[in-house]
Amino acid sequence: MMGYGKIIGRAAALLSVAALIGASPEVMVFAGQRRAAGESRQEAGENLEVPYGERSYEGIDLARLEQLLGQLERACQGQGAMDAAQRQEAMEMAQGQESLGDPVLIYRQVLREVDWAATQMALADILYSRNMEDEALASQYEEASGKTQEAMEMVLVGFQRALQMPGGAALETEMGPELAGAVKDYKPASERLTQLWDQELELMLRYNQVYSEGFTVDVDGREWNYASLDEAGLGYEDYYRIYMELEKENNRRLGEIYLDLVQVRNQIAVENGYDTYSAYAYEAVYGRDFTPQDTEKLYGPIKDSALLLLEDCWYAQYEDVSEAVSQDTEELLDQVQNCVEDMDRELGETFSYMRRMGLYDVDWSGENGSRSGSFTIDMPYYGDAFLFVTKDSGFQDFFSLTHEFGHFAASCKEDMPWLYQAAYTDVCEIQSQGLELLMLHYKDSLFGELAADAQLQNVGNAMDSIVVGAMLDEFETWVYEQPGLSLEELNRRFGQMNGEYDQWYFTNDQDGLCYSWVNVGHLFQNPLYYISYATSAYPALELWLESQTDWQGAVDRYMELSALGVSQPYQMAVDTCGLGSIFQENAIGQLTEQIGEALDLDGSGWEEGIPWDGETPPEEEIPWEEEIPWEEGLPPQEETGGAAGNQGIRSLAHIVIMGAAAVMELQLACFAVGAVILWEICKRKK
Repeated sequence: MMGYGKIIGRAAALLSVAALIGASPEVMVFAGQRRAAGESRQEAGENLEVPYGERSYEGIDLARLEQLLGQLERACQGQGAMDAAQRQEAMEMAQGQESLGDPVLIYRQVLREVDWAATQMALADILYSRNMEDEALASQYEEASGKTQEAMEMVLVGFQRALQMPGGAALETEMGPELAGAVKDYKPASERLTQLWDQELELMLRYNQVYSEGFTVDVDGREWNYASLDEAGLGYEDYYRIYMELEKENNRRLGEIYLDLVQVRNQIAVENGYDTYSAYAYEAVYGRDFTPQDTEKLYGPIKDSALLLLEDCWYAQYEDVSEAVSQDTEELLDQVQNCVEDMDRELGETFSYMRRMGLYDVDWSGENGSRSGSFTIDMPYYGDAFLFVTKDSGFQDFFSLTHEFGHFAASCKEDMPWLYQAAYTDVCEIQSQGLELLMLHYKDSLFGELAADAQLQNVGNAMDSIVVGAMLDEFETWVYEQPGLSLEELNRRFGQMNGEYDQWYFTNDQDGLCYSWVNVGHLFQNPLYYISYATSAYPALELWLESQTDWQGAVDRYMELSALGVSQPYQMAVDTCGLGSIFQENAIGQLTEQIGEALDLDGSGWEEGIPWDGETPPEEEIPWEEEIPWEEGLPPQEETGGAAGNQGIRSLAHIVIMGAAAVMELQLACFAVGAVILWEICKRKK
């Protein structure tokens, strides 16, 4: 994780080679040329099907890459490219060896070498993820990520030089004019920017360290931590009082780090020519084709209608579905495979390939020192990926595996060289959340009598993505537009926003301040990311709605979306597949109305729901632990007349789990995002 964190910071300036990868017709032609030439990433590898057990970590040979770049420059100095017939003959003669002086063939070899470096980095990360207590594996992973970054910069500078030489015209033709122009415009990061990124990394690592450290508070002469508080069996009033003291202390420890991060990130934005960090992150880090001003228009409708629908989904459930699916790994794999095989033959074949090649790890959190969370790691040299799923409960495990397989399948469709991939996170999340929701087609066979509750749970989770995505984006955007904030001002503003969202996720203190936001790792590690959950959940829910009346049509649309790979931005991707955008006029209101009708919900929300007419139990007898067990640091929430209560435990846990699951996934995506975004930015500015 540390290595990717370092690279993410540099990614936005690493390559002026742009979002055109997802947007340019020339790039689409380039991908088609590679397919026509029989040189997709899988086909260019030595072996089309290489089991994971045979994919050993061998390290990254920068000398080999330097040698190839030297050959490329000499070829561009000495001659033009061969024609198609000559190149085919040369390829047959070379049989995977040297490229006989043709700059185009050498260029393709360089791209494959970068694919190899990225795959070696992925293999190092997989080894480290399986045993995070091994310092040697941590160092190996750190070295691999650093060398991959070095390789990317080396290649871009080498391509720049080659394009200026007499034989560079052939190289430019192979790249296409926009991609070649992007490479020519590439500028390495300034020394000042590099220093700021180093400061950012140090602060993120500091957050990780402090977050993992235990702490206590003194209340009434006794030292308390979250664990001792949970075990004390206190009444609600005493519990709440001590809990708030713990929250304040935790907020103090972590909040000051956040303030420092905000200052550094604002300087990074200015150094890159942006007025605010929000604008910088949206455009240069995530490559979004929408702005913070666009998302600001979503906050009101989401509070007005999406939040109410989320509450309805929660309160309409009668049964706990957490154990509705077996937690046995092989049974879990069988269940998902049976569904995707029935859904689409190609999707089933991809799942079968994943199992046959052993490209997955389904394990309990923390077992053998393994990393928690669920995420997918691309292995571009082999044209596939590797997925991790951390077991939680049978129900959640089923959908976590489905979610990650959505990423896996899209990765297998991506035939763009890794150097030029954009990995737009908003689209990646449609591919994963969309597949999750389509799985509800099989709810009766999967969940039996719990089918209706399972559907409410999963659709509610998607609505949850919209609501929490908006809430955290609203908070972060505000933070990065307010210079010199104090920690108290942050806590007060977050408390105000939390109240506007019915305190659904967090609990305010008696003065209206909220301290728990420091537990959301995205705010520290992956700022301004959370809105991607909202933007992607909207078209994913549209797919689910379509599947209610036109199952095959919804599947076909999903497969079209999956086939796009990861290199088209949000608006373009949904337009291509005929899906709606969350930014359409009255999109949220219409969606929530349609979902409410599909689920037969009355839209009353919590406050107007059926009143409880039974005897209210004493506070001491409220069965917190029996109903919903909480993790350390995730205590029960105060019922405030809104939609708080036990839902707060589950929702906050969902945010933290989502964060753990997505941070790695996001870091892997962002590693390449910055490498393909800035050219489109340059074009727009020109």
